[in-house]
Amino acid sequence: MNQVESLSHESLIRRASSLVADSANTYLSQTTLALVDSLTQYSKVGDRLDECKRFEGTG
Repeated sequence: MNQVESLSHESLIRRASSLVADSANTYLSQTTLALVDSLTQYSKVGDRLDECKRFEGTG
């Protein structure tokens, strides 16, 4: 009986560790995607600002 409890406990620890690793991986993936999206939007705004400055310079 003691061995069964030990295996059960070990199994639970492994599952919990796996869930934590999966959650961390998901968090890092979502954070990376958000960062890439932010940089893309920032770049678009910078391009638009350059266009506006060029337009003001021609008028």
